[in-house]
Amino acid sequence: MRKWFLIAISFLLCALANAQHNPLAHSQCKNWETFEKLELERRGIENQPYNYAIGYNRISLSVFPRASSTIFGSVMSIFQITKNTDTIRFDLNNNMIVDSVVRNRNKLPFIHLENKITILKPNWTEGQIDSVTVFYHGNPVSSGGFGYFVRDRHATDDIIHTLSQPYGAAHWWPCKQTLLDKIDSIDLFITTHKDMKVASNGLLVGEKQINALNTQYHWKHRYPIVTYLVAIAVTNYSEYTEYAKIPSRPDGLPILNYVFPQFASVYPNQTDTTVQILKAFDRVFGDYPFAKEKYGHAQFMWGGGMEHQTMSFMGSFNSDLIAHELAHQWFGDATTCGSWEDLWLNEGFATYATVLSREFLQDSAAFREIKYWFRLMGMTPNTGTVKAQDTVNVSNLFKQYLRYNKGGFVLHMIRRKIGDSLFFKNVKRYLNHPKHAYGFARTNDFKEVISEGYKGSLDTLFTEFYYGDGYPILHINWTQRASQFTVEIDQSPVTPISNAFFHIPVPLTLITKNGKRIYKTVYPQKAKETYSFKLQEQIDSVVFDEDINVMALDTVKGINYNLYGDEIVLWPNPTSNTLYVSGNKIPLERVNIIDASGKIVLNNIKAIENEGVLKIDVSKLSTGFYVLMLKNEQKSLKFEIIK
Repeated sequence: MRKWFLIAISFLLCALANAQHNPLAHSQCKNWETFEKLELERRGIENQPYNYAIGYNRISLSVFPRASSTIFGSVMSIFQITKNTDTIRFDLNNNMIVDSVVRNRNKLPFIHLENKITILKPNWTEGQIDSVTVFYHGNPVSSGGFGYFVRDRHATDDIIHTLSQPYGAAHWWPCKQTLLDKIDSIDLFITTHKDMKVASNGLLVGEKQINALNTQYHWKHRYPIVTYLVAIAVTNYSEYTEYAKIPSRPDGLPILNYVFPQFASVYPNQTDTTVQILKAFDRVFGDYPFAKEKYGHAQFMWGGGMEHQTMSFMGSFNSDLIAHELAHQWFGDATTCGSWEDLWLNEGFATYATVLSREFLQDSAAFREIKYWFRLMGMTPNTGTVKAQDTVNVSNLFKQYLRYNKGGFVLHMIRRKIGDSLFFKNVKRYLNHPKHAYGFARTNDFKEVISEGYKGSLDTLFTEFYYGDGYPILHINWTQRASQFTVEIDQSPVTPISNAFFHIPVPLTLITKNGKRIYKTVYPQKAKETYSFKLQEQIDSVVFDEDINVMALDTVKGINYNLYGDEIVLWPNPTSNTLYVSGNKIPLERVNIIDASGKIVLNNIKAIENEGVLKIDVSKLSTGFYVLMLKNEQKSLKFEIIK
């Protein structure tokens, strides 16, 4: 928190007096054509700098879900001027009406244009601390984002809730909407129907009845907060509290739960997992970052969840969603991505933390199961980079398979590469780093911190899996003759625009005939490599990446000639493009394929034989059932195959 903000508190009393000004008193003066013309000529409206560092916001709103979506309010801002200027800027969409801008009880001229409020006051000087209050009203409901401001109805009442990520704060309040500056402190005064409750950031420090119909709630938050995490939800909530005893709150951190009354008897049985998950994250990631206040959930009309600081909005209460939104309090809230290009620092970490919650609180089977789906969903579809290339298109920005799943699996691969101890140690360093704690971080910032103490380099991993497109496909072929075990690894990219080669470890589990497991890891440096080992054990099968630590798609084929002798083996069956036939004595004079009607569809196939393995191209066959015929002077064999 900035030191200057302590000084700025002295401005608060004066500004609070300004907030009593009539919010409907328009002050957009008739004779401001000269000022407007000057500003338009400057063409600074669209890219005009804010010219200040934000310190404090006091948000006062009247919100009545049963009546309409229209809100009436004022926002007082305390700020420090960062350069000599005669203008400052706030963001507010044009569908909202600015009634007046007041400083020290005097109205200031302004232009509300192109979703920005430009305010004029001559001779603001660098370092000056000042405050203004914007009075406004309007209907913020829009189709932007995931529902920046929503009026809806659940089973028993109406509801209004916000979800400002990524560009929606300016839809409902005048603010500094940026990923370059955080508000040091906020107060929210929300007036609504007397039998409704308001969920928001920080601590509920006031609740008073304004009149026979209305109640005002006062939420106070004294931690730095990025604009898009400021939120309100208003409806006829039922409320209950749980407590998590953690080192920074031995008396028990309150976990508030605001749920629709029709679920009041159901959700306590689901939200109670929050305590154990919070304790686990507190141990692994470091102290819960808002320990002096609270954590909480507020139910809202959305399918997923949103990590509003100290109060996540939840569409349901399954343990994975609870873990994901709770992890965001560390990753995304306390330390926020410094650009939407770096969204994976928020979402990848929260997704990986969900996986970790299975690892730390459940058994190895549950951990392996979620890793399997985690990796699979990170490879489907197969194109795109973890780095967000298009940050304007919200649906593209929040592509789950890239920012969430692939990004989270990149973290898992980093963990496996540098080791558990250093990984979790450096994650704590990242969160507590003076440059990033309660501030912002970019991908290079994270890479620098996570690499501390690691003797190798993470450059290749980031180049191939963060900046790079796609992932590798591995074709693994193995054989065993006597004590000689040979494995051939042939790597290809999943798409033509993927990296030509991915530098990944290839962990193999060799399973013997009696079930013993032998572990071998090789590190190919080119697309096709062959490795040989002396093994007395007889291998029956081989599994790639049994523990699910590498992002790659694989096919594994092979045979132990010591076990099968002269037996003829076909694989894969069903097949797609290539059929392999293994055996010491394969009849080769004639190789035909016959379809279900008895017609020969492939005659005298030119098959390729290599070390007792016959390779047959079946790519031109249609889908269906066939018979493979192998014949020479001594014998004739038939095998059913499926294409």
